[in-house]
Amino acid sequence: YKTVPSLAMENLLVCHKKLSNLFEQTKVDNYQERLLESQKLKKEFLALGNTLEASKVDTLISKISIQLRDFKTATLLIEQGTKFAEKNNYIFLQTHFLLWQAKQLCQAPDFFEAKKVLLQVIDLATKLNLNKVVNSAGTSLAMIYYRDNNNEEAFYLTKKLLTNLTNYENEQAISFLQVAGLTSFNLGYYQIANYYLKEAIKNSQQINSPPLIARSYAFLGLTFSEQKKFAEAENNYFLAQQQLNYIKNNVVQKEVLSIIIGYKAKNTLLKQDYQQALTLYEQKLSLIKEINLGSNLELTQVNEAMAIAYLALGEKTKAQEHNTIAKHHKTLATSKNETTNCLLSLVPINCNDKNY
Repeated sequence: YKTVPSLAMENLLVCHKKLSNLFEQTKVDNYQERLLESQKLKKEFLALGNTLEASKVDTLISKISIQLRDFKTATLLIEQGTKFAEKNNYIFLQTHFLLWQAKQLCQAPDFFEAKKVLLQVIDLATKLNLNKVVNSAGTSLAMIYYRDNNNEEAFYLTKKLLTNLTNYENEQAISFLQVAGLTSFNLGYYQIANYYLKEAIKNSQQINSPPLIARSYAFLGLTFSEQKKFAEAENNYFLAQQQLNYIKNNVVQKEVLSIIIGYKAKNTLLKQDYQQALTLYEQKLSLIKEINLGSNLELTQVNEAMAIAYLALGEKTKAQEHNTIAKHHKTLATSKNETTNCLLSLVPINCNDKNY
């Protein structure tokens, strides 16, 4: 605080309180409001001559920018912030920027590079006793393990992280519960999976987070679909879709809808309702394009699923067209190390197939 004039210390305390409030907010869909508040706060810190905490605000702006899929802004802030932190040996700040660099790599998606950065973040954050950062990085790392079909490693990590928590009514804990539910299901622990996912729903409701409630219902529906319990799956997708009415942010709303529609389409295909499945997969394709998901793997799976449906309906030409498109995107997905767990796949895959 040597750079801050003594007469400005009172204003600095006010800014600290604002910064603390912004970091502690638990709502996950009021991004635009938080972004404007963060940008204003950054200017206030700079006016006080406090460049360090202005840069700390940039970690929050980077996070929000990623959640709003404004990757250009996030990349610029992360690059500038990392250079500033390294130059001044601000390891605390560097750790936070690395965390959001890894999160952005997960969105790209480039899970191979993301995994390397996340391991670095966990190492630094552990040394600095930054438990929240360890947990956040751990959630993303567990999901990468899960996507790589390393269910045992994902389950072990999430269970370890969950035991360190005393309160499950927050975004991190709910993410752990979701991953724990999915991994335990893949390992054949169906009752445990059901428990974890219902806990995720309950705690999402406790903090009144429609996006988290919707995702938790969608994941529970996915487990029912895999067990061929189609009615239970449909009911959970219906409950998930109801939450869309309460999501204020347009980007978040469409992202959640994309998840629900994708799994609903898979459930419909498994029921052999091919025409309805095609309608849902078309809607999924439109959402992928609209919100710029950039996932070649999802495009591969959607087109593979559509090829299956068209072939079942006797439309071989259209089936071949979608197979060709699927092969193209699969090549691109492989080149970018894109992977997914068999349960999360948008095209039906036998999770018991050891050759998968």
